[in-house]
Amino acid sequence: MLPTPLTDTPRGRTAARIAPRPWRPRPSLLVVGLVLVLASVVGVGALIHSVSGEHGILVMSQTVPAGQVITAGDLEVVNVSEDMGGLTVIDSSEEDAVVGRPAATTLYSGTPLVVAELGPVQLPAGESVMAVNAKLGSYPPSIAAGDEVEVIDDQAASASTSSPAPLANTPVDAAVVAVDDVDGVISLQLPSAEAATLAPAAASGNLVLLLVSGGGS
Repeated sequence: MLPTPLTDTPRGRTAARIAPRPWRPRPSLLVVGLVLVLASVVGVGALIHSVSGEHGILVMSQTVPAGQVITAGDLEVVNVSEDMGGLTVIDSSEEDAVVGRPAATTLYSGTPLVVAELGPVQLPAGESVMAVNAKLGSYPPSIAAGDEVEVIDDQAASASTSSPAPLANTPVDAAVVAVDDVDGVISLQLPSAEAATLAPAAASGNLVLLLVSGGGS
């Protein structure tokens, strides 16, 4: 340890004071501090949002006359509280299901969209939606709305293998409209003529669905 330097004063020698070094912030500490501050701000914001109970709903951004098809440009998302006074509003996650539906009444700009204001789903001419009583093992577990499938009548296929004159059992192309995992019902959109032919097998659970391409989420 170095000895403390001495200085001469009128009263004798005294120890000289060494000025402390000025404190200089280290850049690495500044970066860490900034990150912690930003993380705190984001965390507090998320906490406030969760406590407030807000969620996004669909609101009309354009006025749509009754009977006109709703497009994505007619909608916007607005965050609101859970209490909407009993209105059956539509969550923002359901936007894909709303687009393409006709307005059952005139929808005015700035008003929340409610279920009762939506008209029935419009299908192309010659198309129908058929409910399939799907048995476990007759369809892929990952099947979802938007998927394209091939429909096979399993009962007809079994009969064709034992018949001297095999029956025609060509797979029918269809699109998955909705999947009810609770009741095991899958709604398919397909040509009306094919739907009429497959309806008995659909009700008895004798249809097999082959996933062709996945377009659902």
